Amino acid sequence: MSGCGGLRIALGAVLAVAWGSVALAADTARASATDAARLQHVQEGRAIGAGTRLMYYASSASVRGSLVQAQWKEDCDPAVEDCWIDPNTGNRVANVEVPTAAGDGYAQVDVLYLDDQVCVLRVTSHVRDLTTGAVIASGATGVVSRDGCADYWVPPVRLADVLGVRHAGLRVLRGPYPLGGQTFDAIYVSSSSASARYHASYEAASGLLLVHSGRAQGSAVPVIGAGGRVETGAGGSLLTYGQLIGTMTMPAVPAPTPLPDAVARASGLTYACSLTLTYPGTQPVQIPCQQDFEVVERAPYWLRLRMVRQTASMMGPIPDVVEDQDVLTAGGYGGVYASVPWLRALAPGAVLEDDTITGVRARVEHADTGSVVVVATAATQRLTYVYDPQSGWLTRLVLERQTGPSTSVLQLDLQQVR
Repeated sequence: MSGCGGLRIALGAVLAVAWGSVALAADTARASATDAARLQHVQEGRAIGAGTRLMYYASSASVRGSLVQAQWKEDCDPAVEDCWIDPNTGNRVANVEVPTAAGDGYAQVDVLYLDDQVCVLRVTSHVRDLTTGAVIASGATGVVSRDGCADYWVPPVRLADVLGVRHAGLRVLRGPYPLGGQTFDAIYVSSSSASARYHASYEAASGLLLVHSGRAQGSAVPVIGAGGRVETGAGGSLLTYGQLIGTMTMPAVPAPTPLPDAVARASGLTYACSLTLTYPGTQPVQIPCQQDFEVVERAPYWLRLRMVRQTASMMGPIPDVVEDQDVLTAGGYGGVYASVPWLRALAPGAVLEDDTITGVRARVEHADTGSVVVVATAATQRLTYVYDPQSGWLTRLVLERQTGPSTSVLQLDLQQVR
């Protein structure tokens, strides 16, 4: 569910000339003994299906090309501030430090449905707090892709076809690739242009993405040159790296079944929501919001949803708007709908998930004919899902998060199923 947005870094057109655009989720990894054990499953399994979970270590960083850039600042006083008057235009220009950023974490790719034509995924981003080392979920997005599972899995037959491609800037090789103490028979694809270079390595037999990396050059930035004139300076670069650290079976997930008629016919859902922010020494601030899900594509086993959340702005009358994609299947907890038979079979105290990579632990806190409550905790956050076991709809979601000394609570309550 797209409760907090999501992060996804596009690889772009690494294989565009071969079989359509490829977009990879972001980023650096270590190969430990534990990783080697998990990667062994890749070589033994050779295939994925509904209920498969792929876990990638991910990192990205922006590297500045110029230390400072010029910025118009008409109220700047050159006598007391670091600014100049452009002799060509008379505009006042200030030197501003170019920002940089870096981060790492995990991309959790859950395969919710897969057939010969369609793959339905939920990709959850888990970000590491660089100050504490804690890993927290930063958001999730739903993906419906054709002819493979986005960039994470390509049917081996189609992957083999890439070997015959010849195109300027595209290089395709096949050979052994060592990773996590194992050696894979891999197909390596490299694409380069004047402003970017990307690489992706897939296991030839299974079609799984093993490793990807990229470097993209940003646009030039204005800088102050000799004589106070504004000139063109080097832009920054975005570096990304991703590595598969394991495949596993999703915990406590029922086998795919067709959606009930009432769910399959739904056109959307509306949730009333509120965001409560609490800072030490101040009164809590509550900000109203509304989250809508619109069905934009449907099939017997799944729905693709467009999510729009509008949050009242503290700066004016125009609300802040966030959009994302989500998916719905008759599966386990985590989305706006869960399988009714699965919900009714749950018992209080049952542990649904205990992930040693992300630290997520989910258990059934309450279960009766009126509601089923699943609580998922990890580091500094707690997610509470409340489902109606009669209809399967998620009726309430509460996300509690501690960030340093402050806390935030996002609560969604189901208002309407259209």
